Amino acid sequence: MMILMIILALGLSLLTTPCEIGRPLSHWKEGQLEIHHINTGRGDATFFIFPD
Repeated sequence: MMILMIILALGLSLLTTPCEIGRPLSHWKEGQLEIHHINTGRGDATFFIFPD
């Protein structure tokens, strides 16, 4: 079961497009969920944009 989860996670990671440093993010589209993980060196935060 664990191997299946690892394979699924690897497969899903291949479908996403990585962000390049310094490149602007694409515009938000209606119905799209965005999750941004922010690390400032002094603490971590997560910013969610929900599809509503």
